[in-house]
Amino acid sequence: MDGDETINLAIDREIEREIAEIKAGRHPNLTESLESLARAKEKKIDAADRHRKMQINNINALYEYEVEDANALFKVILLGSPTSSCTTPTQFRSLEHPHRIFSLQKYLHRKLIQRCKRS
Repeated sequence: MDGDETINLAIDREIEREIAEIKAGRHPNLTESLESLARAKEKKIDAADRHRKMQINNINALYEYEVEDANALFKVILLGSPTSSCTTPTQFRSLEHPHRIFSLQKYLHRKLIQRCKRS
């Protein structure tokens, strides 16, 4: 065996060892890349979960606001406004936004307008 064959044999052994490590999932470059990808995946999942929770909180808050708004408007129609029966309180500005109105709010708002027209 001469020097070239020895070098080639050593290179072949090194390549075979690296192939075996890759197949076994123990190669340092492979494990480092997998760990990096796993960390990035966890960060994306955490960010998506935070965003989902924030959206749920916003939807719940909007729902609670609209229920309170409808209840307040209902009270104004039933009991009358303490200052004037024909004044729409500023808290009912959401009624002007057509995408955020419950059917009950529409109905109650129409009743309030009819009441104001009669007085």
